[in-house]
Amino acid sequence: MSKAIRINLLALLCLFCASATHAHSLPGSVVTLSEQTDQALSVSISFPLEDLLIAAPELKALSQVDVDQKLSDKLLEELAAYLQQHLSLQRAGEKLPIKAQQAEVDVVYNEHLGYFKSVFVTLLVTHKAPEKWFPLQLSYDVIMHEIRNHRATVYWQEADKSLTKLTNFGFKKSQGKPVVHRLNH
Repeated sequence: MSKAIRINLLALLCLFCASATHAHSLPGSVVTLSEQTDQALSVSISFPLEDLLIAAPELKALSQVDVDQKLSDKLLEELAAYLQQHLSLQRAGEKLPIKAQQAEVDVVYNEHLGYFKSVFVTLLVTHKAPEKWFPLQLSYDVIMHEIRNHRATVYWQEADKSLTKLTNFGFKKSQGKPVVHRLNH
């Protein structure tokens, strides 16, 4: 067989295999904001462990954490340091302090993917007696700084547990920095 025919057959085989393969990416991040007191805001984030390890291989120790077990203080500090680089909240031009409270690895189910490990993190944001929390400015590129198709959905949770969708994040940069979303509620 001539070299040209072999190359064409290989190209056809690649096209056929690519169209026959249907991969599902892992779900995106879910960020939930909720008021804890008049001076504290809780930020809960969940994201697939596998995607986090691709984006932050220095956190590979997370893959050894038992399911439903809280992270050790050392691992929580390492995860918090990563999150601090890729997440910030501002109110009235002031960057708000964010402190990691706890985190754990859990197994979750998705109808298209089956079971996979997910990281659940709770952060606490404090502010000196705000009259109200909104408007807030959120910058978020956790995972998506490396995995460009990763997305994040941000919600506000009321005291009655009802959720209001605030915004979506996808990979985008403005002047080399992640896009900042203005949140109103």
